[in-house]
Amino acid sequence: MSVPLERLIVVAGHAVWRDVPGADAGADEAWWMAEFQRGEGAVFEAQMRRGVERAAADPGALLVPSGGRTHADAPWSEAEGLLRLARARGWWGRDEVAARAAAEEHARDSLENLLFALAGFHGRTGRWPARVTVVTWPFKAERFGLHRRALGWPAEAFAVEGVGAPVRE
Repeated sequence: MSVPLERLIVVAGHAVWRDVPGADAGADEAWWMAEFQRGEGAVFEAQMRRGVERAAADPGALLVPSGGRTHADAPWSEAEGLLRLARARGWWGRDEVAARAAAEEHARDSLENLLFALAGFHGRTGRWPARVTVVTWPFKAERFGLHRRALGWPAEAFAVEGVGAPVRE
């Protein structure tokens, strides 16, 4: 018996994992990323892992890595790269999350990460989530709060969980 999906966990993508077998996800070579992101691969992995952990702790949550095809050399989106990373890591021992994970592959910025993930949740379930959690950089909490307000989403049904710190601030 499956639990109905009531909550949404969004992992905002920032780069594209290359899906190289045996690659250390923290190594710059494991990611298609911008020059200013060098050294941040381990944080990208930590953010996805935190999203998987949150979804594993909540069987009523849909995990949505979000991010479009932002790198010309990459054959897939940021979101697909994050799903490939989770699969390669065996979902960090939480395989049950795989059935409740869906890539949002169109977002180009943080507003679209939130908006398109919400739309995808609604498209899948026919209703809006009771609660939304966004996993991203801590410094983006205020930005996502502004997006939440712009979309009319209630503050009490919204959280941002910051993971990591950029190498260059």
